Amino acid sequence: MQVSLAQIVESELELSEYEFVAGMSQIYRAWKDFRSSMIVLLDGVA
Repeated sequence: MQVSLAQIVESELELSEYEFVAGMSQIYRAWKDFRSSMIVLLDGVA
């Protein structure tokens, strides 16, 4: 019982870690797009 429970927890942790990495890469891409568009806007204003 304890072994299978540990395996379930381990697989859950691996899944959430993968989701975390995927989410972070999405946020990073969105931030890069946002920052480049802000730079363009600021250049246009200046």
